[in-house]
Amino acid sequence: MTCSHVCGGLKTKNIYLSFDGDETGIGTLEQLATQVLAGTGWVYDTAGSDTICEEDGETVKIRSLKSNSKAGAYKMITDLCTLFDAYPIFHCSEDGRTKMVTFRSMDNKGDMREVMIGKDLQSISFEEKSEDIVTRLYVEGEYGDDGYVGIDDVNPTGLTYLLNFSYYRENGLFTAEHQAIYDTFLANIMNITEYIREHAAEITTMSNELNTLWGQP
Repeated sequence: MTCSHVCGGLKTKNIYLSFDGDETGIGTLEQLATQVLAGTGWVYDTAGSDTICEEDGETVKIRSLKSNSKAGAYKMITDLCTLFDAYPIFHCSEDGRTKMVTFRSMDNKGDMREVMIGKDLQSISFEEKSEDIVTRLYVEGEYGDDGYVGIDDVNPTGLTYLLNFSYYRENGLFTAEHQAIYDTFLANIMNITEYIREHAAEITTMSNELNTLWGQP
């Protein structure tokens, strides 16, 4: 079940209204808020709103509001509050016919109470999606004038591919048990690879002899 705030509809109101802050969107909080709320069904609460002044307490603040189209009235109200150091209060009558926005200075909290809403980060769970994480990268070699050229001779593991589990280590998913299995695998595969290298010539000779025998009637 969801319950939107009474002012939620303002997000889609006046989405084509924009201010450049140079020629349009210049004025007092009341002037700008009146323009932002025009045609939305909401009005500026003249009687209940504070007159926001400069530090001298007498000069009414005038600011420039910049806003692109499609920002929406709610976003522009938020920007106005930032410009004038104020906060909004949304009033709606029970029958929904009267909707007003009151702007108060941040120094005038009165009997207002603030509620801080957050999430218990300890109870948030997440699911790892590792389909796009590369742990084994194959490097394709090529035969040239000097024979086969690949990464076998320079790769510490002696393999034709690169292994990388750093992502899982950094996230604590690659445990000591995984490391032990990984080390055993590397030791075995390196021994097998070294054995193949040492007997490569012998295997080639035997293969040639076998091919010769196959070619005889």
